[in-house]
Amino acid sequence: MYEIRYEPGAGQIMRHEAWRIQQEHVERCRRVRGLLGFDPIFVLTTALGLMGIGPPDGCLLPAGLHHIGMFDRGKRRDFPPGVACHTWNQLARRDVVVEVCGLRCTTPQATFAHLLRWCGFEACIMLADRMACRDRLLRRGSVELLDDFIATGRHVQGGRMGRRALSLARAGTDSPAETRLRLRMLEGGLPEPEINHRVMVPGRGERFLDMAYPEPRIGIEFHGRHHLDQRVRDAVRSNELAAGRWTVFQAWGTMLDDRDALDGLLSSIRRALDDAGMGDQIRAPQSLWELGDRRRSLQFIDRSTLTIGQ
Repeated sequence: MYEIRYEPGAGQIMRHEAWRIQQEHVERCRRVRGLLGFDPIFVLTTALGLMGIGPPDGCLLPAGLHHIGMFDRGKRRDFPPGVACHTWNQLARRDVVVEVCGLRCTTPQATFAHLLRWCGFEACIMLADRMACRDRLLRRGSVELLDDFIATGRHVQGGRMGRRALSLARAGTDSPAETRLRLRMLEGGLPEPEINHRVMVPGRGERFLDMAYPEPRIGIEFHGRHHLDQRVRDAVRSNELAAGRWTVFQAWGTMLDDRDALDGLLSSIRRALDDAGMGDQIRAPQSLWELGDRRRSLQFIDRSTLTIGQ
């Protein structure tokens, strides 16, 4: 389960990275299992690695350690260097352990809940988006499953933060960088965009916009580190959308670390929405923590957007 099969040359950057992370962790965890002499449950960032996911940005766990978990504190003992043992009350649940490449680790939803105490708020949102991404080979569950695990668990540390983070997570995303751009848009007061919006182009079939406001035909295309052929395809797609009377803003990964460039992009989108009659949906800037308050934000968001379309 969750094993990533990657064929070199497939041109899938995220799949290749996930495959590399998983292969490294499988090899290392098998060595650790041999040293321990028993079949451990790998947890936290080690469990993430077995699923092909790197550690969240700013994670407080020391890098390079192999993390295993136990429910019974009394069974803890000395372990070899590089192995950290964590006692976690949720390991008593029946829906916590899954097998990946013959190794036991916590399920995606359990791993997310376990990591809450070690990660920042935005990192939790981005991790949820990554677990619920659009790529069926890299998807590890749904936002709804993550939410349900926290809701049904007893005394999940960081549960309040986790629920707020999940109210801002969205299924079907393509990359962490796109998630960061979406969060900056929300912080800047822009209304919630639709992710991967499908557009029918006459004579060309369907095209997908990374983010869009369908009614005024305003889209946002995100460009990361692509090869030249990918840039050409992006340009052709943008031209086709322009011919269909779409206003498409181009966002580049470098803008995320350039405050002036990012502010300029958000200001341009804001003006376009205002000109299209959506000015009443533009809010004052808010922090992600404020936006994650379900009593205020979720009343305007369709709950169906939190689950993965099958």
